Amino acid sequence: MPNISFLDTHVPATRSGSAIIIDVNLPGENGFSLAERIRKSHPTTGIVLMTARGQLQDRLEGYACGADNYLIKPVEQAELLACVNSLARRVRASAPTAENPTLELNSQTWWLTGPKEQVLLTQGEGLLLAAMSRAAGQQLERWQAMQLIDTKDKGLLPANLEMRISALRKKLSACGAPEDTIRTLRGYGYALGYPLKVV
Repeated sequence: MPNISFLDTHVPATRSGSAIIIDVNLPGENGFSLAERIRKSHPTTGIVLMTARGQLQDRLEGYACGADNYLIKPVEQAELLACVNSLARRVRASAPTAENPTLELNSQTWWLTGPKEQVLLTQGEGLLLAAMSRAAGQQLERWQAMQLIDTKDKGLLPANLEMRISALRKKLSACGAPEDTIRTLRGYGYALGYPLKVV
């Protein structure tokens, strides 16, 4: 069964699914802008828009905002289920895996290559990503992250570590990885949540 999410205007950063169904006529934020936000934060998630607005311009706007499918109400349950199942199959087939990652890190030059572009990392950032990719569960404790990213051994403070991690997240996002590629594990450290190949 596909993992289906029905969302309102509040979308937690960690929320994801095989397919997300959005009603365009939401109170407050409309479904078009919500779809656009979800597409930016979860680029691999399938998005289905449902609405009574069936004009061509509305449909074009929906697809431009990142929708995979645009269904015009009233929608029969069988059609909605078929749409979601089809979309979920495409999402799973195109999802990155450890055997076919979409991020590649060159351990000699520290260039990080993704589906969008190539970004140059600092040595500390590269060492941290490489270590996370090899660690059990792709997780590192905070002290390990501090030692790896502080290559000049200047005694990095926790606040400075968070700034470094934030900068690395921005570089990962620029390459095309989801915003939650590096997750903070409260009271422990950090986890890498996206396949990475180190060459």
